[in-house]
Amino acid sequence: KETYLFGDNTGYVYSIGGDDDAGQAISYEAVVGPAVLGSATQKKRVRRAYIIASAITGASIIAETSPSDIGGYGVKVNITPFSQAITRIKRYLPFNADDGMGGYLYRMKLSGSGRVKFYEVGFEVGVRRV
Repeated sequence: KETYLFGDNTGYVYSIGGDDDAGQAISYEAVVGPAVLGSATQKKRVRRAYIIASAITGASIIAETSPSDIGGYGVKVNITPFSQAITRIKRYLPFNADDGMGGYLYRMKLSGSGRVKFYEVGFEVGVRRV
């Protein structure tokens, strides 16, 4: 269990840490991107994305992907709940390459609850010279 101490300018010292907030799992959300792939001499297309993570028993991960920088997410992968603690898993996330941007723009949202540690969030891409 990790615990952090911090203080403020009024002299109070606070402690934060643990796996829950007064018995309730702590929720989280993070957005990766939008990532614009390509350059003047190369076009890159997202083939798939992946996450490498660990979690405690009862934690959850929801990964959503989008081929756009606005609007909702099209693909949702529910990796939940973990029936036992896991050290590391690698999960691939599907991506719709038949979108208006042709797979050149990519956004991902990770959300869930409980203690989760993300080691890596990545994209596998194909490259074509133009």
